[in-house]
Amino acid sequence: MAAVVADDKPILVTGSHRCGSTWVGQVLALSSRIGYILEPFHLAHRPGVCAAKFPNWYQYVCADNEAEFGPPLDRTLGFRYSPMAELGAITRPTDALRMVRDWSRFTRHRMRRSRPLVKDPIAFFSAPWLAGRYGMEVIVLVRHPAAFASSLKRLDWRFDFRNFARQPLLTRDLLWPWEKEIEEAVRNPPDILAQSALLWSVIYGVTRTLCERHPSWKLIRHEDLSLAPEDGFRALYESLGLEFTEPIARELLAMTSAENPAEAPRGKAHALQRDSRSNVRNWSKRLSGAEITELRRRVEAVSSSYYGDSDW
Repeated sequence: MAAVVADDKPILVTGSHRCGSTWVGQVLALSSRIGYILEPFHLAHRPGVCAAKFPNWYQYVCADNEAEFGPPLDRTLGFRYSPMAELGAITRPTDALRMVRDWSRFTRHRMRRSRPLVKDPIAFFSAPWLAGRYGMEVIVLVRHPAAFASSLKRLDWRFDFRNFARQPLLTRDLLWPWEKEIEEAVRNPPDILAQSALLWSVIYGVTRTLCERHPSWKLIRHEDLSLAPEDGFRALYESLGLEFTEPIARELLAMTSAENPAEAPRGKAHALQRDSRSNVRNWSKRLSGAEITELRRRVEAVSSSYYGDSDW
């Protein structure tokens, strides 16, 4: 196992994209013990933060390819910034300012022996490897498939399934039950609703398998946190050995208050100040009845493990 500077186990917050990982990661990062690391598996991550060059969205890292990705991730989890890697990516003055900010932040977390928290849905398939190499505590967020699909539809975020098809190790170990469907989606890209259904089914079908193999992982429904945020986060903090203080409770209340808007601004991907309770069923306004029926038909084989009739 690679050495990590923190006294406590690192934390991974993952799941599908649009699952609420940003919200959960930011709330956990309110703890003074946490050092927040933003999406090192993202294809557009800053190389100073993580010098690994991932070729695919949802890149799968395992024992067979860890030699390529492990050393730079060791540095990231150890809060060791890579200035030479970052220098080659500086094209604007704002990049230089970001370099100073990130380098200073990493140095501060390393000196304080902060507990690394990686917020990264794109690292989902690599969670078993990350947990094994770094002893990470894994939090997997699941969000209602209609909420996921409506969010992708709102943002017009489409997925190229070649990112899966180009990864034979991922297919071998985890995606083989969906291999034919993925191949068909590569040949004939479906509409965004069908894309969402297949992507959600793949990720949360794999989630069932991984959580059975790793019973210590924490599986959390986004909706449960949204409906009772203080109780949910207090319990999550406690399970991670973090103190849920009154200032954190006040900040969480400000994030989730009923006085906040229920919807994110049009075209905006992330808005942490939301009425969390009203946000739970926004998908029922964004999708038509026919779309909801068709989506449920496509995902039911997997979604029934997480959501019952009353959730639809």
